[in-house]
This record gives sequence, C-alpha cells and structure tokens, in this order.
Amino acid sequence: MAQIRPLKAIRFNTQQQRDLSCVLAPPYDVIDADLRDELIARDQHNIVHIDLPHMPPSSLGPPAAYARSAQLLKDWLDRKVLVTDPQPGLYYYQQTFKIGSASHTRKAFFCRVRLEPLGEGAVKPHEHTFSGPKEDRLALTKATCCNLSPVFGLYPDQNNQALDALKPSSAEPDCFADLDGIRNELWLVREPQAINRAVQLLADKKIYIADGHHRYSTALNYRDFLRQSGQSIPDEHRANFVNMALVSTADPGLVILPTHRLVVGLADDFLPKFRSLTSSQFNWTESGLDVAKADQFESALARAHRRAIGLYEPCCNQLLILSPKSDDPVAQQEPQKSPALRDLAVVILHDCLLSEKITSQLAPSAPPQITYVKDIGQAVRSCRQGQHQAAFLLQPTSMEQVLAVVEAGELMPHKSTFFYPKIPTGLVINPLY
Repeated sequence: MAQIRPLKAIRFNTQQQRDLSCVLAPPYDVIDADLRDELIARDQHNIVHIDLPHMPPSSLGPPAAYARSAQLLKDWLDRKVLVTDPQPGLYYYQQTFKIGSASHTRKAFFCRVRLEPLGEGAVKPHEHTFSGPKEDRLALTKATCCNLSPVFGLYPDQNNQALDALKPSSAEPDCFADLDGIRNELWLVREPQAINRAVQLLADKKIYIADGHHRYSTALNYRDFLRQSGQSIPDEHRANFVNMALVSTADPGLVILPTHRLVVGLADDFLPKFRSLTSSQFNWTESGLDVAKADQFESALARAHRRAIGLYEPCCNQLLILSPKSDDPVAQQEPQKSPALRDLAVVILHDCLLSEKITSQLAPSAPPQITYVKDIGQAVRSCRQGQHQAAFLLQPTSMEQVLAVVEAGELMPHKSTFFYPKIPTGLVINPLY
C-alpha cells in the first residue's frame, strides 16, 4: 500500500524571512499571463520565476526557458535565498480560509510518496489528464531536478490519527503566508517517534489524487527518463518518490467546490431549440432568481434536485434549472460507465447535454468551445458581457462520490472537482538528486 518517507526539503530561508506572502505562488495551471506578471512584480524571488518559465504551460516551451529556471534555482541556493533543510522531516501544514461567512481550517502534511503506475497500486487518480502540460512539466523537472510543486493527495483516516501524531508542540509556525485571504502556516516535524507513527498509520492506506495529476504523471515520466538514460535508480533514490501534501478524507476543512462551464459557438436561437430537444429528459423550471441573486443559485439547485444543473442564457434574465426526469439518464447513452460515474451531475451535463444535444445537434459543424470558471457570478457576468453565450452551472461533487468513482476504476471528466483552496508552490520543494 502507500509508502511515505520524510524529506530534506528545499525551502525559502526562514532565517531571513518567515513571512512568505510575496514569494509563494498558486499552482502553475491556474496562473494566466496577467497573474504571472503580477507575481513577478511582487518580488524578485517569487517562485513563479522558476516554476512558470514560459506561457502558456499547456505546451512545451523553448529550451532556454527551462535553462533559465535551472540557473535561477542554482543562484538562489548559492545566495541562500533558498536553503536545504539539514535533516529530513515531515511538514505539518494548515490553511485557514472563509467561504461566505464560514471559517474553515484544512490540515495536511508534506511528505514523499513512492511512485506507482497510476491506478495500479496504492495511488489512485480521479480525473483525465492531457499530454501538453506533462511535456512542459517534464522539461522543467529535467532542468531543475526537483518537484517544485506538490501533488495534493487524500487518504482515508476517519479519526485523523496520522495528523494528530504530527501535531506540533509550538503554536508559532516555522513560516507563514497570507495569499488571497487564505492563511498558510507550516511547521517542520523532525521527531522520529512522530514520523514513524505517521508512516505506520498510512502503510495500509490508499492515496487518492485530489489535484496535481499532471505533476504525478510528470514524476513518473522523469523517473523513467532517468532509467532510460542509463542512470542507476536504487530503491530509495529520490526519483522513486514524489512530493505530496496529504489530507485526510475526514478532515472537517476539506472543501470541494464546483467548476462551471461557459459555452461559445452556439446559434443565436440556441435556447428554444435546446429546450425543445431536452424537455423529454429534463424538467425545466425557473429559479425565481434574477442575475443580481446569482450567489443564491447553488442552494436553489440543491433544493430542486441533487443532480440538478443550472443554465444561464443572456436572452433570459433569469437562472434556469434542469432536473433529470430519469434516475439514470446517462444509462441510455453510455451504459458501459459505472453507476458511480453515471450518478454525477457533471457526467450528466457532458453526456446528455453538451455532447448528445449541443455538439451533435445544435453545433454539428464545429463543437462549441468550453471555458471553466469557479464563480457563478463570474459566469453570469461573462455571458452578459457577450464573452460567452451560455453558462452551465453545477453543484459540488461530494467526497463520497469522488471515492465511489475511483473505487469503480473510473475517471471523472476534466475539472469535475475543485478542492479549495489550492496548495501554493514554493513552501516545500522536493529535490530529486
């Protein structure tokens, strides 16, 4: 099952600064060009200088970009902007944040996890990945010989025993950062008894990747690259492991938010035709909420049906609700999919609406373009401003649904889950040499 190890991490030098607010960055895959420029301007040592050497990271960049990252990493280590911890340890980590008026604290720990082919051992994926980002990340890993960003993993631990074993005695963290209203705090745990206890508690667990599928696949590809190049990779070589931040599936601060779909490339008379095509499979109801009350729409969806899907189209100044009439609407189109996968609203949206109706019947010459957003208000504004023609709005996928899909050996559509908040890059870097 899962094999975890402590690590001697590369970190920002906390003897020089404990407040890392200006030098950390979000994961590379949520940074656009404007945010990258903002992070670069924030501090000359912001980790984005190394972690995101070219835009966009969805494709392979020029070799010189990755060489610059490698040189910067070496320079920062030489000047002790970054330092390598003298002893291995685990890193206790917590994020405190708000959703609406409610405050949450999610607790985790950083460690190394032994690499296994995805889905064949203790480490389980839950979403599809794409080749472009993996090529970019592999080139960066070859240049820097590091896991710059952690994979976000989940493990079953109903009583949070592993984290309790690592709970630091000091109230003062080793370092901290305030990013976009999220408080990040990190403690180094070096006590052998605590580390051994956590390792033992996870020895019989599976690990589910919540975020960072491309990073995990990149770690596998880097290990295989070293083997193919003739380098000796003994069992405990660092390249046989990947940096992970692990959270218990029972952690009270574990939050999953939905990711909504914005669509462009539809005919002007899309809405009446779409309603006619779907009325036999879905009940259409008006939410009673105009666009000024978009923040109340998620609760309206939940009240309507546990798999209800929202729709906003600018010609109709109201948020609409589509509820499936059948208990298993995907079964007719995709009977080979497991019941766990067919149960998801995001699968119903893609299989019964976006693919079956819109792509095949309302846009047969060219599939509509889909953009992903996290905020309902942003989705509505984008449609009202003419940037997109329709917004499909989803309820969050539950942790129970995620685990059911993984245990069924299935993969969810891209961006089916948004585990909030993201884990920033730059807190704990894992050297692979």
